[in-house]
Amino acid sequence: MFIPPFYLHQPLHYGDVTFLIWIPRMALPRQKLTFERIRKFALTEGKNQAFLWDADVTTLACRATRGTKAFVFQSVYAGKTLRMTIGNINDWRIDDARAEARRLQTLIDTGIDPRIAKAEKIAEAESQQAESRKTKVTFTSAWEDYLEELRTGISAKTKRPYSARYIADHVNLSSRGGASKKIGQGPTSAGPL
Repeated sequence: MFIPPFYLHQPLHYGDVTFLIWIPRMALPRQKLTFERIRKFALTEGKNQAFLWDADVTTLACRATRGTKAFVFQSVYAGKTLRMTIGNINDWRIDDARAEARRLQTLIDTGIDPRIAKAEKIAEAESQQAESRKTKVTFTSAWEDYLEELRTGISAKTKRPYSARYIADHVNLSSRGGASKKIGQGPTSAGPL
């Protein structure tokens, strides 16, 4: 019997009958990912992407596309193939990518879609950033910090403390007004700030 070199046959025994299942072979055998193997790994001409699969963590691969290489995670979730980019090979160490692939597989094993978990984590981080922006700095607190710096700091130009008149001008810019004038009659007007 002739077996094409690019196919692998797997016998399946069912009672007294044996079936041969034909499975396409992988383009490249799995190898332990190393820095040197990843560096030498290149996209073959005429293809959009190529994969170098890890032997240690079977769900981890290095994907080469035009101009970049990245670590990817690929597994099956709910009967469908799920592929996620972990990150660029220049930003991730191999051991960290393996740990991330194991973590993503653990999520799948517990029935959690890693894409949804990632989206929830991003949404939570964005909401925390928005909340911190709301309560972080007000103009009044920033202006008070600036005035305090004027009172205690030194001028970059003259290398001396700021003059009392200079500080008073800044304080008047943010005054609320309504106090009685020192010269003339009536209340003072509010400063522009």
